[in-house]
Amino acid sequence: MPRIAKPLTDTQIRNAKPKSKEYNLADGQGLYLRVKQSGSKEWVFNYYKPISGKRTNKGLGIYPNVSLKVARDKRQIYQELLAEGHDPAEYLAKKKNEQASVAANTLRKVTELWLETRTDITARYARDIKSSLTTHVMPSLGHIPITDITPVMAINAIRPLAEQGKSETVSRVCSRLIRIMGFAKNTGLVEENRLYGIKDAFKSPKHKNFPTIAPSELPDFIQQLSRASITLTTRLLIEFQLHTMVRPGEAAGARWSEIDFDNALWIIPGTRMKKGRQHIVPLTKQCLAILSEMEVISNQSEYVFPADRRGKGHVSAATANMAIKRMGYKGRLVSHGLRALASTTLNEQGFRPDIIEVALAHGDKDKVRDSYNHAEFLQQRGEMMAWWSNHIESANLELKGVRNVAIEV
Repeated sequence: MPRIAKPLTDTQIRNAKPKSKEYNLADGQGLYLRVKQSGSKEWVFNYYKPISGKRTNKGLGIYPNVSLKVARDKRQIYQELLAEGHDPAEYLAKKKNEQASVAANTLRKVTELWLETRTDITARYARDIKSSLTTHVMPSLGHIPITDITPVMAINAIRPLAEQGKSETVSRVCSRLIRIMGFAKNTGLVEENRLYGIKDAFKSPKHKNFPTIAPSELPDFIQQLSRASITLTTRLLIEFQLHTMVRPGEAAGARWSEIDFDNALWIIPGTRMKKGRQHIVPLTKQCLAILSEMEVISNQSEYVFPADRRGKGHVSAATANMAIKRMGYKGRLVSHGLRALASTTLNEQGFRPDIIEVALAHGDKDKVRDSYNHAEFLQQRGEMMAWWSNHIESANLELKGVRNVAIEV
């Protein structure tokens, strides 16, 4: 029968002196105090590894930094792990690595990982997402592990925006945080998306449409555009955007390499589209006429609408807006509102709503159906776009073929 060790006392431990060789003082149940030749005293837990059955030691710390009571508490924890079939050393090392991983996976880090997976959005949109989170969330939450982020913490971070009445920004930031936490759940970083309901803590934003004009005001707009003191490039940019129904940034950044003159198509790559998917625009005879003029003006630039003073760059997406504002349409119309003008007119004329939506590059949530619609509707869209261009042209027939070049104000 093995001899049962008599538990140690603090007095014994304090009075233990070094010898010519290190030696152990047993406290029982695998716990030892190892007294070294240098005089230092280290706690050691001796046990059999569950799988191999080999005897091994696990250091518990130096006395008196680790007291007798703390050493016994650690022994109790290790014995419980052994009873569950765990090797204490391996189990604790694994836990330490997991804790380090948790500490490393801060909200900022997980946001970066999430953005890397967002191949469905443009680089510009990704920068917008990162900028909004960097400004409104990261100062207070960026350094916190994703596992520690709570709904209350997120709501408190966003609340200043709500107090400023920026409900649209609140909605966007909430949506982005929810998606980031969803990504963390799907990749095993958290067990649940605890931020799912944070939008409910704020008032829903009232949807604001871009200012636009009524279809009946199109002739006056065309006339004002022809008389405006703006550069020819700016005037043609506005006309091109009006005819093609694209977004301001998509028109301003048009490249000659995207134009298929043989098939009269403008193929915009997904990297330049809001939804991250390629968009094909049938080019009417009026669009091709605009492009013919810009071929002369662009002077071999890679961009259809080159900037005046930026070398190889293109005009700003805000160029059309500024021109429309100077034309006297401040508060009444913005360049993005030209899309709404086209949509309203085409709907009133009885064109199919789904074809109009495809022409506006409003993506279908069903990606298979969305892809099918883009291909299937191309001919019908071409016919609709031809009607729209003819309608624009007929809005002021006396100006057909006349273009006034004025210096930019």
